[in-house]
Amino acid sequence: MAAGFYLYGVRRKSSAPDKTFSNEALFVLGIISTAISIYFIGQVIETNNLTKLILLASIVYGLLGFWIPSLLVWACALLSLSIWFGIETYQWDESGYFLGMTLPLRFVLFSAILVALGMTTQRKWPQFEDFSITTRAYGLILFFLSLWVVSIFGNYADFAEWGDVSQFSLIHWSVLLLIASLAALYHGIKFDDELNRGFGLIFVFINLYTRFVEYFWEGTHKALFFAVLAASFWFSALALKRFIVLVSVHERLKQRTNKFAQVFTRTLLQTELPLYRRWSHPWHRLTAQY
Repeated sequence: MAAGFYLYGVRRKSSAPDKTFSNEALFVLGIISTAISIYFIGQVIETNNLTKLILLASIVYGLLGFWIPSLLVWACALLSLSIWFGIETYQWDESGYFLGMTLPLRFVLFSAILVALGMTTQRKWPQFEDFSITTRAYGLILFFLSLWVVSIFGNYADFAEWGDVSQFSLIHWSVLLLIASLAALYHGIKFDDELNRGFGLIFVFINLYTRFVEYFWEGTHKALFFAVLAASFWFSALALKRFIVLVSVHERLKQRTNKFAQVFTRTLLQTELPLYRRWSHPWHRLTAQY
């Protein structure tokens, strides 16, 4: 049944490529059917190891995503791989640590590897650009969300142990999140990467407002707290508006500069190159002496 959904989706995608939602709906049915099939395969072979079935699903989704090709199926492969990684490392130790790291911190490293693979693939194999961008987007979401959770709870697997420490003692994780956000924002502005620029800008504000709530919620009068919060929203909106204007101006200047360079190069080739070819001929050099 799953194969039928995929085959019909591929044929419909080639015959009616403009009907994106209906085509992807067929792939969704295929994804669900594949998951059910893998579950019943586990029942037939009588295995209780859930992680192996999830890893099998990730491999199947990945191969199908390349074969169709479908970014939705590829995203399901990445999601299945993340679930497998989380369950596999969680079962490693009952204390909740794996190589001294909690689950969110492990996903920080896992997602950083996904982002690095996506950037490398996008640079070396441009024909897989759509898959690379999807991998990068998924990795960035997972990376910043995991690092944001780490900035709140630290590297503590026990909530009772986390409750005995002050939030200020976890400030180094907040600084790490701020550095990562600013680095993504700088990379996005310098290399005109909307993905890194967007995630960096969003999590700069998320980090700042999270720290504001952590440090000032308990010791500040609630009326003053919400008044400062509202004023900060206003200033943040103004700053964001100016930033968007500056980015748009920078992009327009870059486009005009590229256009001017193309026109200048074309004009130079049309005028100087024929003249150079004419005077570089031996007969023209000989007659020019007389």
